Amino acid sequence: MSPRLKGSKSLKSDQTHEHIYQVAMDLFRAQGFDKTTMRQIAEKAEVATGAAYYYFGSKNEIVLRFYRELHAGDRAFVEDAAFQRIKDLQERLKGLITHKLDQLQAHRHFLAGVFRNANDPGSPISPFSDTTRDIREGNIAHIQMAIQGSDAKIDKRLHLYLPRLLWFYQMGIILFWFYDRSAEQSKTRELLDKSLKFLVIGIRLFGLPLLGPLRKIALELLDSFTALLDKPSAMDTKGEAS
Repeated sequence: MSPRLKGSKSLKSDQTHEHIYQVAMDLFRAQGFDKTTMRQIAEKAEVATGAAYYYFGSKNEIVLRFYRELHAGDRAFVEDAAFQRIKDLQERLKGLITHKLDQLQAHRHFLAGVFRNANDPGSPISPFSDTTRDIREGNIAHIQMAIQGSDAKIDKRLHLYLPRLLWFYQMGIILFWFYDRSAEQSKTRELLDKSLKFLVIGIRLFGLPLLGPLRKIALELLDSFTALLDKPSAMDTKGEAS
C-alpha cells in the first residue's frame, strides 16, 4: 500500500473517530449519560454498531476522552501568559479552579450521570481509579505549576503534600458544585472565595514555630490522606479500606 493511500485511510479513521465522539457528546448533553446507548450513538453517527465499539469500547471510554480534553484545557490555561503574570497564590488557585468549573458548566446535565458512576472507586471513570491516574497526576501537576509560579513562602515540610491536598480540595469544590442548585451555582463560587482564603492563610501560617505540635499531627494526617491517591486500588468497590 502506498504511503499516500495509508495516509488517506488514517485521516478517514481519525475523522470517523472524531465524528463518533462529537455525536456521543451531543447525545449525552441532550438526554443524559445514563439514557444514551452505544447503539444510539452508532445510529446517530450513521455507522455500524461494531464500528462505534471499534473506536470506543464503551461509553466510559468516551468520558475518558472528555476528561483528557478538560485536562488539555487546564494545561493551556496555566501556561497562558496572562495566568503567568499573576503571582498571588490565592488568585492563582482561584483562577485555576474557576476555569475548571467554567469548563464543566456547559456539560452539567450530562455530568450528572457520569458523577453517579464515578462515585464507585472501582469504576474506570472514577477520579481515584487506576485508569484515570495519568489525568489525575496531570491535574496535580497543574496545581503544582500554580504553586511554583506564585510568590508565596511555603514551609518545605508542607510543600511535598500541598499539590495533592489542593487537588482534594478542588474535588470537594466540584462535588459541592454538582449538588448546588443556586442560580448559576453562585453558592459554589461563594464557597470557593471564602474557603480558599482560609486555606491560603493556613498555608502561610503552617511554618510558624508556635505551631510545632499541631504541625506534626497535621503532617501525619496529610501522609495518610494523600496516600489514597498513590494507591487507589487499596480501596474496594464500596470505598472502604481493604
